Amino acid sequence: VIHSKIDPVSKIADEALWHVALAISPDGKRIAYVDQGAGTERMLYVHELSTSQARVIPGTEGAIDPFFSPDGESLGYSDHNRAQC
Repeated sequence: VIHSKIDPVSKIADEALWHVALAISPDGKRIAYVDQGAGTERMLYVHELSTSQARVIPGTEGAIDPFFSPDGESLGYSDHNRAQC
């Protein structure tokens, strides 16, 4: 059993009202989530549950709806900044 705590800068629950804001890797060792970046942009963070800190994924400004590939080797997301209607 692994216990982990995510201390987001913003409220993930608010983001989850409109988009998927959290993904768990298939092996259960990582969590990817959307949170407020250093500025006002949403960014994607990955928390390795074996560590106490999450890391930001550079270049993911505007990320929404994170997901892991079935083998857990890749992380994908939708880009809210480039979304087209």
